[in-house]
Amino acid sequence: MANSATDFFNKKVTFIQHKVASLDAGDYDVKVTQELVGKNPDDDINVVSTLTKIISVQAPRLRLSNQFVSQIYPLAYDKDENTEAGPYDTCLPHITLRNNPALPWLRTPTLEKLQKEVVKYKTAAGVNKVYDKEVPSWLAVLVIQETDGLTAQTTATGEDRNADAANKLLDLIQTDTVNNLIPVGFKATDYKLPGIYEITGSSYIDGALPSDTTSLFREKPGGVIPKEVPLGTSMKPNELFQYLDLDISFFQSIAPTLNDLPYLAHLRQVDVTSTATALGDTPTDAIEDFSVVLGNRVPTYDSAGKNMAIAVLVSLEHLENILPGGTSSSTCTKVRLPVLHAWPFKIGQDNTKEFEQKLESLNGADPTNPTSFTHPQLNLVDSTAHKGETTPEGVMERAMRKGYVPFNHITRGTDDSPNRFQTVSWYRGPLVPYQKPTGNIAFQDSELSPNVHSADALLRYDKGLGMLDVSYAAAWQLGKLLALNDKKFAQTLYRWKRETEQHIIAELEKNILIGGLLGSNPPEVQKGENTYHKLNHATAQYFTKLIKLIHS
Repeated sequence: MANSATDFFNKKVTFIQHKVASLDAGDYDVKVTQELVGKNPDDDINVVSTLTKIISVQAPRLRLSNQFVSQIYPLAYDKDENTEAGPYDTCLPHITLRNNPALPWLRTPTLEKLQKEVVKYKTAAGVNKVYDKEVPSWLAVLVIQETDGLTAQTTATGEDRNADAANKLLDLIQTDTVNNLIPVGFKATDYKLPGIYEITGSSYIDGALPSDTTSLFREKPGGVIPKEVPLGTSMKPNELFQYLDLDISFFQSIAPTLNDLPYLAHLRQVDVTSTATALGDTPTDAIEDFSVVLGNRVPTYDSAGKNMAIAVLVSLEHLENILPGGTSSSTCTKVRLPVLHAWPFKIGQDNTKEFEQKLESLNGADPTNPTSFTHPQLNLVDSTAHKGETTPEGVMERAMRKGYVPFNHITRGTDDSPNRFQTVSWYRGPLVPYQKPTGNIAFQDSELSPNVHSADALLRYDKGLGMLDVSYAAAWQLGKLLALNDKKFAQTLYRWKRETEQHIIAELEKNILIGGLLGSNPPEVQKGENTYHKLNHATAQYFTKLIKLIHS
């Protein structure tokens, strides 16, 4: 929480088109050659030595651990959590990534690696500007709905129907080993540098990708891949991963184009001061980078009730030719997409207009004629109604008119404590539905109104009803939690408490040394001596007396 409303609204979110790393993810061969040549032409010295090393830029490729996922939208559906449908028919599903904000741009959907380019231009005011050329993301969020017809229809009803439909959509995602991305007839190998590492027979695993299916390894420049496919240090041939098989025709109907991809991912620099993250940790830096990958398909609400969908974060690495508008010469009819993250959600309808109509219908107004009111004013509640009534119905009605609501209330104490029990207490929020006289309740330090040290001190007891009013206690507790959530306030409070404690301890030690330890007659000190001299003088006399006692 910010220190004040001004601090809160001064926080900034900076949107950046992309974050391009100096090196894309992958393996690089670094070769260093040293040549020793004689100084004179007649010297028979010509020694050449070469050293080759592999440098690997690591980044997720086929799997994404939860440490990289900050937030998802829409909210993931969970039957047990009674997840409600949201107005998702007007939004683009998206995922927010952290801990490696350059991830969407560390690989490329193109067949060849893109060259980093800088564009220079001059504004209308004559100012020279420089910016990076747009870079497409290799990650994309695809949206698949149950109305797409990829799954069998469920026969369940109610919420069981939604859960079954969500599970059927998730079952489209399969799990197998990495060699299922390698075409049949080819072999997957660990990355080996000839002449440096010995290739053994165990390094090879036969490819298992069907002949009618394409993947990131089949789509290579020129349509040709080597018989031995080096996976790189980021993958192993028998490593498990998740994938999604789609007909290319359907894939092209829901996938973004290559020209869309630069606009479906961006970087956000966010002020996360005093903010708890989704992982439950507290960020140490005030500014943190997040990358956001957006879907390109708006979910469609189905009035017949088929409103389950899944959002799937997939890899489009090297698949530019089969994207919509691509020029693939492949005869494949399906595409196998690595799945890095997926979640189901329930599509609701945008009820904005419905809420607007309800507002326009307040006080008996006709929504089609907003100037016509049956009751032109919002009437205040008559708080004097039912006054003096002692019947349970009358008391309840009067309390409700004043804005009170009965809530279950579990008192403090351990589970086996006789002081811990459940009762019913009144609670009212800060707003009341009637005219209330102005005035403040004094909780300041005074003889009549001491400081409040706990929420329980503000519980009010109604003897007539035998019920507690927890309104002020709840407000006190809420204020305390809001204050402690403010990082600057909490630090200032901690420093004050520590300094006060140290001051009290110092004064106590001084009084003990000067008074109690030396008997009823503290040592005489000259007028004007400061506390430091007093303490030194008293300490010396105290240890003198202690030594005499030991030797006596």
